[in-house]
Amino acid sequence: LLKNIMNVGTKNNYLKSFILARLQERLMNPTIDLVGSISKYSKIKECFDSLADDVKSLVEKSETSYEECSKDKNNPHCGSEGTRELDEGLIEREQKLSDCIVEKRDSE
Repeated sequence: LLKNIMNVGTKNNYLKSFILARLQERLMNPTIDLVGSISKYSKIKECFDSLADDVKSLVEKSETSYEECSKDKNNPHCGSEGTRELDEGLIEREQKLSDCIVEKRDSE
């Protein structure tokens, strides 16, 4: 599932590199750390139900922000500005995912 989320369809390679870095840092790494010791995926499966759609929405917003920023040809910071909302959204979404995983993992 996480691997599928990393398949970002962004056409702009510059923006894509920023998005993939954020996904790796904010979502993949913390989640892998959490689920590494869980023997039954079925215990935590529901935690991932809306994850792909949530991430897709964040990526689309990031693409829009980047396109708007890119209209100003003198602005060299569009990569970081275009991914600011993505970064904040991923932090929030990962926290929600993390809370769910911990709750399900620790339940009987």
